[in-house]
Amino acid sequence: NSHSHWDNTVTIQAGVNATAAGSDDASGTLRIHKNDFKMYNVNIKNTVGPGVQAIALSQYGSRVGFYACGFYGYQDTLYANQGTQVYFRNYIEGAVDFIFGRHGLAFFGGNTIAVSGPGCITASGREADDNGS
Repeated sequence: NSHSHWDNTVTIQAGVNATAAGSDDASGTLRIHKNDFKMYNVNIKNTVGPGVQAIALSQYGSRVGFYACGFYGYQDTLYANQGTQVYFRNYIEGAVDFIFGRHGLAFFGGNTIAVSGPGCITASGREADDNGS
């Protein structure tokens, strides 16, 4: 059912923070480094709590789509770092700049954005005003 995340039965879960892993990307519970990838109805969780970056999804591919998935974390839940990607009808939860990236172009439509603590929803990692992210 690509219209709702509420009935998802598959969950991929880990509890690795960026400091221990060595980078934001390496802390990702799920790391996508390929083009032409689609995922439907899967929950991705990073169970690390407050105080350190810990990625649920680290996304580097182009022409990538996520449909009716759940992304759960606290700080830096969804790392839309490179490539072109779409997020439709997902559930995205976090507390501190939990949707972020540097060079990616991401489109979000019909998602539930849930704030689970004090902080900002998004953070841009752009290095210049004209890099397009």
